Amino acid sequence: MSLPIIPHAQITPAWMTQVLQGAGVAATVTALSSQKVGTGQVGESMRFTLTYAGDPAGAPATVVGKFPSPDPESRGTGIALGNYIREVNFYRQLAAGALITLPKVFHTDVDPATSDFVLIMEDLSPANQGDQLLGVSLEQAGLAMDEAAKLHASHWGDASMDQLPWLQESAAAPQITDPGFMTALWEGFQARYGARIKPDCIEIGNAVTAHFARYRAGTGSPKCLVHNDYRPDNMMFGTAQGGYPLAVVDWQSVAYGCCMADVSYFLAG
Repeated sequence: MSLPIIPHAQITPAWMTQVLQGAGVAATVTALSSQKVGTGQVGESMRFTLTYAGDPAGAPATVVGKFPSPDPESRGTGIALGNYIREVNFYRQLAAGALITLPKVFHTDVDPATSDFVLIMEDLSPANQGDQLLGVSLEQAGLAMDEAAKLHASHWGDASMDQLPWLQESAAAPQITDPGFMTALWEGFQARYGARIKPDCIEIGNAVTAHFARYRAGTGSPKCLVHNDYRPDNMMFGTAQGGYPLAVVDWQSVAYGCCMADVSYFLAG
């Protein structure tokens, strides 16, 4: 479907009508309003409340749209790291076979020249967004491991993933996280947090950055799809009022790598 890629403030009822009808929803939007949702750092998410002509069956009362960050520095990071293009391509090319629970996507598009993008998807409320600082219950952690296993199984050892240049850590992808870059990040982190970093963490950080090329090469075990930012803030947990038990969002960092990257990142956080 050919639609202009526009900022959320420019989305009109006619534009949203085309999105829904293109996704098979027989409805005409007559009015909409929006408000910011989520805690995205590189993208901005908005919930659109929709008003329809008549009472069309199956038409969503709300949808969520994701757009580039309005902050120039965050937006620049998203462009430089390929995050916006990567998320759109994930939903277009891999989501249907990824096995993990995802929101339904009504429309997504990206301009490869500018990285301007739009993603209109199912509103997962009344599910609640997780909070890494508060932590999760044992039951929620179990759900997260179950969903991770589905994702990792979906393309386990699938060599065709290495042909995708937009997929991080594939053989065709540019190597963004080179040893020099990681050393600079680690030094900046230590400068910012100083004595609050425990000595054993400093030892681990020094070891990882000093041998980052070996770390990136992995163990030689099969690679698979990994979310690469697998933490509660990117998870929507169902509530007594409804929602999927767990749906995973924010696919800007998806990669073809080691399954333990998701597992260890989630558990350590």
